[in-house]
Amino acid sequence: MSLEHAINYLNRLNVTLSEYEFLLQNTVEREQHQYLRYLKRVDEAQARVYTQILRDKYQQTNDQYFYYLYAQRELLNYRWFSQIFTTDFEDLVSHIKTYLNRIETWGHFEIVLFLNTMSILILSTSFKSSKTCCR
Repeated sequence: MSLEHAINYLNRLNVTLSEYEFLLQNTVEREQHQYLRYLKRVDEAQARVYTQILRDKYQQTNDQYFYYLYAQRELLNYRWFSQIFTTDFEDLVSHIKTYLNRIETWGHFEIVLFLNTMSILILSTSFKSSKTCCR
């Protein structure tokens, strides 16, 4: 079915395209949304398992969304357990900065990624400057 026919059909049903999209998104859970559960607060052992699941998923798919979830999990680990389990803090920051610098026109995902990671980007800058001033 072409997009034009689909829109005509929705118009006959008195349903707008945005209403249809809303209904579709709320009835079909995307695979990506299922992985959000790995960001909840758990004990350290379970946090290690969740971190590895998210890292493996990113490595399998090379999807930036899964890297974003993996990075968030690691930042939560750092906040709750004072350690990052699978990588270096600077590697997380570097990967996020590289991704954002590569994108010429930011969409919703990039803006949310930037806003949600702004604190770590600032923290990494202050961490670097404190290392330089203390030499």
